[in-house]
Amino acid sequence: MHSFIISCTPAMDDRDERVYPRGSSAILLTGFAGHGKSTCADYLVSVHGAKKYAFADKLKHLCVQFLHDVYGITVYEDEMYSARAKEELQYYAGYNMLFMLCYISALVNFTVITDSDYFVSALVHLTAMTYSDYWRAGLLSLALSAFFYFLSVPRIAGHHLTIRRVLQYMGTEFGRAAYSNVWVDGTLETIREDGELHAGDEPVTVVIEDMRFPNEGDAHVEELLVRMGFDTVRRVRILRDDVHVDTAGLHESERHIPALRVEHEILNSFAEGKGMLYSKLDACVLQD
Repeated sequence: MHSFIISCTPAMDDRDERVYPRGSSAILLTGFAGHGKSTCADYLVSVHGAKKYAFADKLKHLCVQFLHDVYGITVYEDEMYSARAKEELQYYAGYNMLFMLCYISALVNFTVITDSDYFVSALVHLTAMTYSDYWRAGLLSLALSAFFYFLSVPRIAGHHLTIRRVLQYMGTEFGRAAYSNVWVDGTLETIREDGELHAGDEPVTVVIEDMRFPNEGDAHVEELLVRMGFDTVRRVRILRDDVHVDTAGLHESERHIPALRVEHEILNSFAEGKGMLYSKLDACVLQD
């Protein structure tokens, strides 16, 4: 098993030098899963030339290794950024293949019982099996398929394994439990390094697309961003009017979202369409 070691370095309190040009801005997006954070971030990248980051970037790279080394499941890093892929159950390939074979066997056996055409009658004759034999074989195959299906779906923290569950568990119960700023420090360090290497004379817009915890957008983070050279720091909550959120069953990583301090709230309305959403983003970015 691969040994995971997270280096928890202190925040960059002793570095005050500006690495981004004057007029640069940072935007931190928050919102529930499926509310459009990535859609907004991608728009800011494509239209306003923003540079996109996420507090979970390093976490997602770690989870790809974790799934491979611990569960033997291969997941590509781009799947970590796909809303649909995050919700799909992950399977053990071997057990899943046995489940499929047993299920197909059950279908064949029950087809023999219920179908009386010439082909099925000939199959019964050639195999010298009675309809009762096919009935018993079908039930056995169905039971085995259910057994192998149960084995094929691994679990994490008591839940069926999905990419989202792995991200939540590794990010919160594993990473933040050891050091609450582990993902914050890593992301801010990456932003600083990029500024030192690539920042020119033109103002830069940076967007962090996944603010979920109070410490990811608090005064300390704002202070560090200002020290880097971001003259404005805006926190924006993305809302949806057509997606119901069961707040009672939220994971720790989403429980704080409604109460996070933000400067702007933008409604991503299905009725209004993306054009209106993008106009609201433009107004937010261009605001002095």
